[in-house]
Amino acid sequence: MPQIGIFWLYKETVIGRAIELDAGEEMPTGTIDSPDNHTDLWDNSRTLLQDFPELRQEEYFSIPRGRVLWKTESSSAKILMDSVLFEPSIKAKILQFFDLEKSKVKWGRDLHYTTSQNDLSALFDDEDF
Repeated sequence: MPQIGIFWLYKETVIGRAIELDAGEEMPTGTIDSPDNHTDLWDNSRTLLQDFPELRQEEYFSIPRGRVLWKTESSSAKILMDSVLFEPSIKAKILQFFDLEKSKVKWGRDLHYTTSQNDLSALFDDEDF
């Protein structure tokens, strides 16, 4: 059954939390999203990083990441992620982790999901205000 959630990719491994669609939050736009956010899951999950204890020294945004949403109208997943993850082998791992191999999927980028130092600097730059 298709799942939604948030994820990171580290050492060819998808880590994150996949949840059933009925555990998600439906938005007025007909999109079902996970209630999880990257910051809290990274900082508070006791099991998320157990296989990679070295990641406890890292910030959640320093590892390539993304989010899986479900579009109810089209019965399809939308996966937003860091641009460095757009490789066929990585996509296959994400599809498997979220049980989406038999689902329609649309892939996209989100400016918030980046490990590019230039992009991160632009996101957090307060000089324009």
